[in-house]
Amino acid sequence: MISLEIAKASGFLLGIAVAILLYLLLKYSRSHGMLNWPGKRPLGLFLAIAVVMLSSFLVEQNRAPIEQRIRYEVNDPEQLAALGVVAGDTKEIRIRKESNELGLLERPVYQHQLAGFGLALICLWFMDTRKLRQAAEVTKVQKPLNIDRSGKLAALNQLMEVERLYRDQALSLDTLAQKLDLSRYQLSQLMNEELGKNFYAFVNEYRVNEAIDILNNPTGDNSTLLALGYQVGFNSKASFYRAFKKYTELTPAQYKKKLC
Repeated sequence: MISLEIAKASGFLLGIAVAILLYLLLKYSRSHGMLNWPGKRPLGLFLAIAVVMLSSFLVEQNRAPIEQRIRYEVNDPEQLAALGVVAGDTKEIRIRKESNELGLLERPVYQHQLAGFGLALICLWFMDTRKLRQAAEVTKVQKPLNIDRSGKLAALNQLMEVERLYRDQALSLDTLAQKLDLSRYQLSQLMNEELGKNFYAFVNEYRVNEAIDILNNPTGDNSTLLALGYQVGFNSKASFYRAFKKYTELTPAQYKKKLC
């Protein structure tokens, strides 16, 4: 038997899970269309939603019953005599209600699941709205750049190839733009139009190329691959492996083994 408090908390969390899964499903359908879903991800999302809904049903069926407190006045003479109380006394009783005695939306697990679902939807809607506003701002500023493109590109190459700024794990589009005396939107537009890359692709290419040079250097140190990733600017093993495989179609470990 699941306590009522735990059942309510579980319902709330399950509601949040349903909202997130539906959001991912909607986002995926926007990207690929309803009838052109590649891979098995949509099927997995549908299955996950079904599992969450089944979990909420099982929690509701196995929760402790609700106890409602009702206060009433005793005025019946026979009850007075049986209870040994005076007229007008107030008594309190508790009524236990099982699931089958409640309507669908009166059941505590479903009530809290609906609350969690609604709260998560509001948060996700806010996040989406914020992204749309940012995209609108980018579109607004993406007019012909009135800057010295060749000069800014030369300065950018200086920062990356000579100063090796890409080694800074905290490097961001804002930081790089400040060093070039540009706004983040101007720098992003410059990279897209002149280099055909976004910020992350641009920086990660430098990092991966240096990692490859180090691995190809037979006189290099014998530091671990994780240390190598940190050395060239990645802040986690996962991001290092993901970027390395994107550019070489091999993980760092596979690439190193291939050299042996």
